[in-house]
Amino acid sequence: MDQLQAHVRRIDDSFQVLLSELELSPRFYRLLLAKDVFSSEQIKRIKAESTTGRRKARLLTLLRQQDPDVVGRFCDVLVDTNQRELERLLRDKQRQNEGTFTRFNATKHPVLYVSVDQDSHRLETGQRLKLKTKAKKLAGEIEAGLEDENFVLERLVGGMLRTRAKALEERLLQDKIRTQQKAMEKQMLKDLQVKVQALEKELSDFREAQKMIYEEKEDAIRDRDLATSRISELERELEEVVQERDFMRRERDAAVRAEWLATLEKTQLMRAREEKNAEGAPPLGLPKKRTLQPKMKPVSRSSSDSSKMADFKAQIAAQNQKLMDCFKANDMKGLSELYAEDCKLLVPGKETVHGRQGMATSLSGMWAEGARSLELVTEELEQMGDDAAYERSAYTVWKEDGSVIDVGKYVVIWKKIGGSWKLYIDVNNSNKA
Repeated sequence: MDQLQAHVRRIDDSFQVLLSELELSPRFYRLLLAKDVFSSEQIKRIKAESTTGRRKARLLTLLRQQDPDVVGRFCDVLVDTNQRELERLLRDKQRQNEGTFTRFNATKHPVLYVSVDQDSHRLETGQRLKLKTKAKKLAGEIEAGLEDENFVLERLVGGMLRTRAKALEERLLQDKIRTQQKAMEKQMLKDLQVKVQALEKELSDFREAQKMIYEEKEDAIRDRDLATSRISELERELEEVVQERDFMRRERDAAVRAEWLATLEKTQLMRAREEKNAEGAPPLGLPKKRTLQPKMKPVSRSSSDSSKMADFKAQIAAQNQKLMDCFKANDMKGLSELYAEDCKLLVPGKETVHGRQGMATSLSGMWAEGARSLELVTEELEQMGDDAAYERSAYTVWKEDGSVIDVGKYVVIWKKIGGSWKLYIDVNNSNKA
């Protein structure tokens, strides 16, 4: 009984230190079960507590109710879980209690057996021990009952507090969620306003740019119309110049022919006079000679003109054939050499293209759009002097599969450079709307 009180006293003396320093871990629980310190039911009771402090208090309360040798196994568990300071504390308390118990026995034991009647003394002592044991057991049961009632009361109060705390926590969480939602809504509204402002600015910029594009388009259409009208005027002026030059050429040819006839008549008159002076007779047959000679010359001149015209048309046809062959072979360099170095290309809706390089670039664009061959059909061809000519023709452009891309007409002015005819001005117009 004294040993039981001693081990309870050891736990009570170290209760506060154990309550604050004891470390509960899964390994600690496993060792308590393995070393038979507590049963599985007792460990479940310990773990059922709501807080760590209550688990420690429940463990120490159950340890006080165990046998004294269980404390030794509990100290072994402390050693295995690296809690040596707490183990030394319990051991030191054990040694102190054992020393007190020894001294207590040395002083009290002789008195117990100092009696005349030894048997009656032993009997009295045994009854006293039994009564003390029953009293101790009853006190322990009362204490355990009070502890269980306190435990149940703590559980009930703790449950109520936990329910109240949980409700309060849920309410705080809901308030926090509502606050965050309001903040998020404000931020989203602010972001949407910023986006709307940015979109409105972009829309305004787009409208300004669209307005500028429309204005530039109108300017381009106006410039194109002016250029087209100017081209028409230049074509009319060119036609007038050509007609005037042909008229002057015809006048010059007539003057040259008249001068030649006059010279021829003068020569015949001089011959006739010389013959008359030589023979002493009047010249006969002069009128026949005057009429026969001029009739032969115009026939010879007309034949020469026809030959020159045929040769001219053959040269132009050969140049057109070269142009078609170079385009079909995608030989833009060879094609550009058929044009004069200062050539010009006039296409509806576009700026005037200047030079061979611009011409090659324009025709390369047709090839990139799918054109693979073209056909040129001459409808009118007329030479304007020795170094210029104009041609009015039709064109057809095909794809590789034989489908027609475009059909139109064109007017070109040829210029004779270095003995070879070159394309100088090329004006074309599609039949499509």
